[in-house]
Amino acid sequence: MAALTSIDQLGKDIQELRIQGARNVAKAAVDALGMAIQQSKAKTREEMVNDILVVTDRIAGLRATEPMLDNLLRFFAQELQNEKTLADIKKRNSALAKKFASEMDKNIDQIIGYGSNLIREEATVLTHCHSSTVEKILVRTHNIKRIKVICTETRPLYQGRITARNLAKQGLDVTMITDSAVASVIKDIDMVLVGADVITAQGQLVNKIGTATIANIAYDYQTSFYSAAELWKFDPMTKMGVARRIEERDPMELLSDLKKKDLNEFEKIKISNFAFDITGAKHINSFITERGLVSPQDISSIAERALKEMLK
Repeated sequence: MAALTSIDQLGKDIQELRIQGARNVAKAAVDALGMAIQQSKAKTREEMVNDILVVTDRIAGLRATEPMLDNLLRFFAQELQNEKTLADIKKRNSALAKKFASEMDKNIDQIIGYGSNLIREEATVLTHCHSSTVEKILVRTHNIKRIKVICTETRPLYQGRITARNLAKQGLDVTMITDSAVASVIKDIDMVLVGADVITAQGQLVNKIGTATIANIAYDYQTSFYSAAELWKFDPMTKMGVARRIEERDPMELLSDLKKKDLNEFEKIKISNFAFDITGAKHINSFITERGLVSPQDISSIAERALKEMLK
């Protein structure tokens, strides 16, 4: 099996967050699968199909909280197994990769449209972590309306700083706060807008750690809470009661600001570094999707129907 170096590098890049965001991870996975197919030493269709299944299994296992990746790989594997020759598999994979890229661009453009229409003139929007989709919604809105944005810095890896810098470069009025300061500014917030890592069949949102806390505070203050997400992020397995494992990352991320000599003081301290949390459906006004604004109560039926259309 060839192209293992590329897949190993992909895993390292994702683990070390050099590749962030479900869409970017999915695109990288498509590239890695394409490389594996092109460089495979398979002599028969059966050997190639086996190589594809091995590679997709490896890629799918890179992140615990990536249903978009799982759905996409399932789609590719299903389609490629239907081909009868090695040449057909290679040709079909190339066509699927182009189709995926086109669909993703179309979906994001629709989500940006729905999201920017939702934000009113002179609104103050709070966002958490870094979502390229949310960022694009805010930039599009800024081009047609006056808005302010408050970004959490998003500890421990400070992805919120990426959002703040990028928005400021586009001319937006941006304020950055610590994650724990949300309760202090919520009275000045008109709406919360975040991305998504997973949408469950129960209408829950799995997203960057701290999202659930923000949603609870917003709910108490009757502040609208929205999540912008492609329906590829729906996890069909949750309909059968299968819970997504909440990823814990390297505990050393919480101590990255310490000098080596100071780490000894923490040797006997247990550290938990949860990467994600779960926001309950009752705290979410709507999901902003390529099919429009969808309530948590309707997300399962609409997402399942959309996935069947995309995966057929």
